[in-house]
Amino acid sequence: HILRSYVIPMYITFLFVYQHPNGGSLEKGLADLKQAYNAPLELGWTTDAARFAFFVWMAFFTVLRFLGFVFMKSHTLAPGEKPRIMLCSDGAYPSIHGVATFNTNITKRLMKDNYPVHVVTGSPAFEAKDQHQIAGAPCTRIPCIFTTVGPQTPLGIPYPWLLTRIFLGFRPHMVHILEPGSAMNVVISFFCWLFGIPTMISHHTHTMEYRFAMSKTSPTFSKYMLFLNYRTVIALASLHVTTTKILMDPRIHGVIAWSWLHVRTPNGIPPMFWPTGSNEEFDISHRDEDMRYELSNGNPDAHLIVHVGRFVKEKNIMDYVPVIIKLCDKHGDKVQFALVGWGPLLKPFMQAVIDAGHGDRIKAMNTLTGKRLYQAYASSDIFFSPSGSETYPIVYLEAMRSGCVPVAPNGPNAGGSQHTFTPGKHGFQYPRGDVDAAVVAVEKAMDAGTSLQDACLAHGRLHTWDHTMDCCLKFYDVVLRAFDVLQDGEEDGQDPNDVQIAKDGRITAENLK
Repeated sequence: HILRSYVIPMYITFLFVYQHPNGGSLEKGLADLKQAYNAPLELGWTTDAARFAFFVWMAFFTVLRFLGFVFMKSHTLAPGEKPRIMLCSDGAYPSIHGVATFNTNITKRLMKDNYPVHVVTGSPAFEAKDQHQIAGAPCTRIPCIFTTVGPQTPLGIPYPWLLTRIFLGFRPHMVHILEPGSAMNVVISFFCWLFGIPTMISHHTHTMEYRFAMSKTSPTFSKYMLFLNYRTVIALASLHVTTTKILMDPRIHGVIAWSWLHVRTPNGIPPMFWPTGSNEEFDISHRDEDMRYELSNGNPDAHLIVHVGRFVKEKNIMDYVPVIIKLCDKHGDKVQFALVGWGPLLKPFMQAVIDAGHGDRIKAMNTLTGKRLYQAYASSDIFFSPSGSETYPIVYLEAMRSGCVPVAPNGPNAGGSQHTFTPGKHGFQYPRGDVDAAVVAVEKAMDAGTSLQDACLAHGRLHTWDHTMDCCLKFYDVVLRAFDVLQDGEEDGQDPNDVQIAKDGRITAENLK
């Protein structure tokens, strides 16, 4: 465990930093780094200066980690004592996206079950009442910067001194990091390793797609930096869970294939799949004729196709424009399109459709919440999204719960939307980027009418937040037992065999059941 989680990664990281960029060749740097990880013991020392610098590097972090173990080491819980859980996420209320939704639901469940919980986030509060709490739990909102995709995607600035104060004040038994790709969460991952705190990282995003869309650097540089973060810091977490199957396929996720993380996961706990939930409030009973009239621009008899999501580059939203134009050209006033959401690309999106002469076929509703959002889903016929960066998107589950027939892209670069339903049974799919195929898929959904509605409703209702949070607590139990924070037979655990299963590397979806 010490070699795998401490000496080897620090050694290899040092050599990579010391030798980079290998004559300016990033490709050679990547090749050298991959070779180092595959055969770390074959690396040779280059100069006396390198040996001295490495020993200084190691001594510095050895002292820090020793202090972490002395002052932050979590005690074994007494029977009935609840572990203190820290949730760390750039996405948190009042932001509106999938990670923030997960954060809120986890917080609510932990508070309901009387767990001490503290939330650390880079998302600012828009109202004074939310500044220091989320769903009733204490919250620290660290300074942040806003990205090019708007105020719903702020990124926390990693303030080591502030984070250290939070750790020392709350003294968590475990840290749950939601989506590790941001600078704040990378630093928190490293802090947890230094302090010896059990850490679970949940992956909710096709991170490579987001980096390419949001980063101002070249795609090649973004790819290698992401690789370095994942292999040297993020992989040190005690457990990785993912809401998508795409991260487990190296053909899809490239240099940060899930199998590479698996090799580096300490304690022998392999990555696990975490099923996504959806709010039971989304239901076909919210269908409302007035809302349908509003969404359809006064044309309620047309096929109403709704999109719910952010209008940003990483969602590939502009790929939807030619699909709308072709459908309007072909079907005229037999189709109407409703757009629910906001983002910097909403205005150019609308303008492109208007310039094509179909402004009366489209209605922008901006961001909807609560009852009006439930009604928007339930009052529509078809749900469409072109995004290839999704994992196991909540919006598809909400749409099916509301009786909409989903249409999604598929293929190796189309993200996880394709895994949320069975084509032909619940909805229809098309190869990502193929406009003509997308039009055909929507037309199939139009022809299907309400014939798939019962299957959609049943499938959507299978995904509940209660089940998702049950799985989350099970993950916490496995991690805490692996670190002896929980002992076998304690009431807090659900299965006294979990710790042995974890050490044997036998955690599977079947074990979770």
